[in-house]
Amino acid sequence: MLRKRYLPTPRDPKMTLAEKRFKITYELTTRGMPKEFVREGAEIALEHIKIKRTTIAEAIEFVIRWIEIASEEDQTDSID
Repeated sequence: MLRKRYLPTPRDPKMTLAEKRFKITYELTTRGMPKEFVREGAEIALEHIKIKRTTIAEAIEFVIRWIEIASEEDQTDSID
């Protein structure tokens, strides 16, 4: 029998790594994240949860802000 891998976070219920990845991917997709950024965003959110011990919602907000900042920098680079 396989053991489930848990990423314990302070305020989220116990979820397996696959369940967290699915929930993050679903949330990023429903919030209108471009398809090419969803997988990378999910991995960044999971790392943020591991390092900062945040909730899934906080990690998703972090990823959305991070990608918005990165896309703004790309736009200013293309203007120069």
